[in-house]
Amino acid sequence: MKTSGFKLACALQLLTFSVPGCFDGNWEDQSPTLPQVSDQLTFDSVTRLGAHRLEATCIRRFEAPDGTYTEVQHDTEILWQGWDDFRLRRTVDASLVTDVVVVDGTTWALSSGDRYGKQRDTEPYRMELRRSWNVWHDALEPFLDNVLLSEAGKGIIEGRRARRYRVSLLPQDAGEARQPRLVSLDGDLWLDEASAVRLLAEVNGTWRPWGREDELRHVSLKLRRTRFGEPQGIRVPSRKRKGAARNR
Repeated sequence: MKTSGFKLACALQLLTFSVPGCFDGNWEDQSPTLPQVSDQLTFDSVTRLGAHRLEATCIRRFEAPDGTYTEVQHDTEILWQGWDDFRLRRTVDASLVTDVVVVDGTTWALSSGDRYGKQRDTEPYRMELRRSWNVWHDALEPFLDNVLLSEAGKGIIEGRRARRYRVSLLPQDAGEARQPRLVSLDGDLWLDEASAVRLLAEVNGTWRPWGREDELRHVSLKLRRTRFGEPQGIRVPSRKRKGAARNR
C-alpha cells in the first residue's frame, strides 16, 4: 500500500474538511481511508499532536518444536515536548539499553552502563527518535501486508476523538515464496480522527518462520498515548543513573 506525499497531505486535511486543489474529481484516488493514512505517517505527523507521552510494550515469544520457549520484552517510552525537549527510553527485559534526554536543545545520553554524558550534537539523537518511534511496524513486521482493520465504533481516547478498529488477518497469498506462514492476528486499535495517529492498541499475532515451520513465533503489542498538552517533566538527569548499583 503506497500513498504519495501529496496525496497523504491532502488526505490528512480531508479527514476533517475538503481542501481546494486536493480533489480532482476522483474521490477514491484522492481520499485514502483513515487506516491507510495511518500506515503512511512519519514521526513529523505525530509531532502535530503536540506534547504527549507514548508507552509501548512488545513481548516476543519463540517456541521450539519440543514446546520449550523463550520470551523477550521490549519497552519503549517517548516523552514529547518538541524537537528541543524530548526523552527516549528503551528497555529489554527490564534492562535499560537507551536513555536519551534532550532539554532546551542540549542532549544527555546514557553511556558506560550507568552514567549520563552530555553530547555535543543533538541531531543524531533526533534521527534515532525518527527511526524508533514506530513500535507498531517494528512489532508487526511479518504481518504488515496482511493486516485487516474493520471499523467497530467511535469514542474518546485521552480527550481526543478516535475511531476503533478490530484487527484481524487477511488471507495470505499462497504463491508467496520465502515468506513466514501467518497463523493468527487479532486485537483492537484506536486511531485519532484528526491525525490518523495510533492512540491505543492491543494486538497479538502468531506465525511460523519460513523454512522452520515446526517453530512458532508469537508477538504481543500494547501501546498507549497519554498526557496530551501537558508538561512532560523532562529534566536534565543526574550524572549517575539512580539505582544503577542495585541493578548490577
